[in-house]
Amino acid sequence: MAFGWGIISTGLHPENKIAPAINATPGAQLVSVYSRDKEQGQSFAEKHGALASYDSLDELLQDNRVDGVFLGSPNAMHARPASI
Repeated sequence: MAFGWGIISTGLHPENKIAPAINATPGAQLVSVYSRDKEQGQSFAEKHGALASYDSLDELLQDNRVDGVFLGSPNAMHARPASI
């Protein structure tokens, strides 16, 4: 069974490094992505083959297919998602 990843943020680092790395890793699957902008999240998910996109952080974290998340948001914005 693959390890299911969620990505928080659709910025340049997740776009150019993290999503491609997850997709290139055997035993890993990009399950979902979170973006405050629903259309941007859906576009990112389609481009990188994620199973879902969310504009609610709580919904991403409740997705039982997600085993771990990558915090791709700016460092100053890590506190809230890391504390949930």
